Amino acid sequence: MRERIDARVDDMMRRGALAEVRAARAAGPFSRTAGQAIGVRELCAVLDGELTLEDAASRMKTRTRALARRQLTWMRKLPEAAHVRADGRPPEAAAADVLALLETPWTSSSGEGA
Repeated sequence: MRERIDARVDDMMRRGALAEVRAARAAGPFSRTAGQAIGVRELCAVLDGELTLEDAASRMKTRTRALARRQLTWMRKLPEAAHVRADGRPPEAAAADVLALLETPWTSSSGEGA
């Protein structure tokens, strides 16, 4: 997971995340939620001269990994949740699996259908 997160952040940086944040900030103030988004806070710090681009990317990776860990912990607490692997697969294949799950009747822990 670490490698995928690092590659995704590196790709976002290559594709112009800093320019996107710069343009969004020029259009007006961020909402509180948007201002806390992973990447926005770090890239605003770059624009303000508080971080280097490399430091911002490193912090984005760290925050994303922490979020992923929290999400995995939360998902483990949902025993009835279906897991669909999407990594290394075409999006259409993962979507087909999700649709198949939605079409499959399932039962809750009480034994009643949903």
